[in-house]
Amino acid sequence: MTQTVLPETGTGQTRDPQPADLAFRALLTSSVVAAICVSPNSNVLSANPFLLRLLRLESLQKLRELDFKTEVLANAADWQHWERARATSRIAEQELSLRAADGREILLNGDIWSVSTEDGKGDFLLGVFTDVTKNRQIDATLQAAAQSEATVSLMGGIVHDFNNLLTVLVGNLYLVAEGVRDKPTLFDQTKRARDVAQRGADLIRQLLAFSREDRVSTKTLDTKNLLSNLKPLLEHALGSRVSVDLALDPDTAYVDATAAQLESVIVNLAMNARDAIETEGSIVIAIRIVRVEDGGAQERGPPVGRYVSISVTDDGCGIPELLQDRVFEPYFSTKGEQRGTGLGLSMVRQFAEQCGGDVQLSSRPGIGTTVTVRLPASRGTPEDSSIMTMPLKTLPTGEERILLLAGDPEISRTIEESLSILGYATRISSNLEEFSDLLSDEEYSLVIIDSSAGTATELDPWLAQIRSHHTSVAILLIAAGARKIPHGQTNIVLLKKPFPLKDLAIAVRRLLDRDSDV
Repeated sequence: MTQTVLPETGTGQTRDPQPADLAFRALLTSSVVAAICVSPNSNVLSANPFLLRLLRLESLQKLRELDFKTEVLANAADWQHWERARATSRIAEQELSLRAADGREILLNGDIWSVSTEDGKGDFLLGVFTDVTKNRQIDATLQAAAQSEATVSLMGGIVHDFNNLLTVLVGNLYLVAEGVRDKPTLFDQTKRARDVAQRGADLIRQLLAFSREDRVSTKTLDTKNLLSNLKPLLEHALGSRVSVDLALDPDTAYVDATAAQLESVIVNLAMNARDAIETEGSIVIAIRIVRVEDGGAQERGPPVGRYVSISVTDDGCGIPELLQDRVFEPYFSTKGEQRGTGLGLSMVRQFAEQCGGDVQLSSRPGIGTTVTVRLPASRGTPEDSSIMTMPLKTLPTGEERILLLAGDPEISRTIEESLSILGYATRISSNLEEFSDLLSDEEYSLVIIDSSAGTATELDPWLAQIRSHHTSVAILLIAAGARKIPHGQTNIVLLKKPFPLKDLAIAVRRLLDRDSDV
């Protein structure tokens, strides 16, 4: 076995510095290269200041108190590379991770030598590395960006198809509800099923908006009512070993947000709390009104004002102080690779800050953790949920003739039945050519076009053609996702899928009345 031999030092003899001496001294004082000497039994002998800074250690003595194999290496199995270097004299271009004092992982790349001194008395392993942590993070970010772009494209198609399914589901549940309105128990069950389907559609839109970093429309929500309705779902999802208690402020607690996203935030925090409880425990979700008087005094703090505070407290294991500043970082997780992606709390923070609020964390190891989301209190009034179940006799109706274009037969049937129950006479077409012929041969008061009939690229030029040849006919465009009204089009309304019966009734009647007023 050939070993690298270092010049003997510390003998008391003086001699002119040799190139090897100068190179080694430069290595020890380098501010860009990390160097460490380790004994064959994994004791740290020496390290240069740059490595100590990477490891967040104040002195070499602190490092020497640690076992290199089990306490410095992030993966103890990496010690095999050092043993292999001892057997073969050198391992080149080796990548390994070290664990810093604050819990961060430092990724290094470099060479490991088996070394002895000139007098033959010393035998140790020398590692010389460069810090490639940022490079790997950049690579991971670029890879994630490419994956996200592909995911967004795929998700767009899924959202389109899923919304078509939900349109049929929600639409038929409204029709069923009308048929059982005189049977309170069955009506309530149908209403709950319909509302869950509607929330599913909202959640899909929120996920798509998050992936695209889009802002989505909000409405005034009663957070106490939302949480009370969510509690049964939480109890089922969290399991029997964890109890869930609510502590609700008697004052009104309204915020401007999206229900699906706020529910997702609460569920996310509750699941994190559950995971922190090793055996049995309790979770308390509290809502109260607070006032921020020192707005902006803290980093990322919200402005002065009145806020709704939503806190989730557990009596679990807690989070070490060194890690508490990192829990909101994307992809950082205290749960390990098998239990967490590290995206949950970063999404919570993004949601809170988009709403004009913030997130705070308080944790004590062995005692538990509290995560508090503060959202600006709203002066608006929540929509009365009973409006979504307005009796048919309260909805606007009519007897006009309507021409419907829809490529999906289930969607066309659902819309036609909904219009029929409102009193309208509806003719259905499944393709553009037939639709054009019907529109030319017969007179209709309103045209309804569902996005299942074609893409925006296919439909927009055709819509312009309809408008040029049939200037008086009103158009209702039914679509999902980010679909917008074509530029320059007038007398056209966009209805997002899935929709309640009352939204369809109101949109149709407004278009017909607007047309008659012209």
